[in-house]
Amino acid sequence: MDDMGISENLDHRNKLMGTFSTLFNKEELSDIKLVVNRKLILKAHRFILTVHSDVFKSMLDTKRWTDSKDHNVHLTEEENCLSHFQDFLRYLYSGTVSLST
Repeated sequence: MDDMGISENLDHRNKLMGTFSTLFNKEELSDIKLVVNRKLILKAHRFILTVHSDVFKSMLDTKRWTDSKDHNVHLTEEENCLSHFQDFLRYLYSGTVSLST
């Protein structure tokens, strides 16, 4: 607030999430590849993964995890989860997911 008493609140959350969303599985600025069950390879960004997931933060920000400093992070998932992993990752980038039962 200045001497005139004018204040303004800027809210760029939608633009920020929109920007993150456009980076999903893109080479642009990606610094790791997630290799899931040796079948699915997704380009990713450590920053986005660690900010939005405690599991990825623990994996990528610790010396105990052997892949933490590698460019290729190997993950093992149940076969029936493999088809949903891309949707899960998209959720971390966009904050939205479509669910059906």
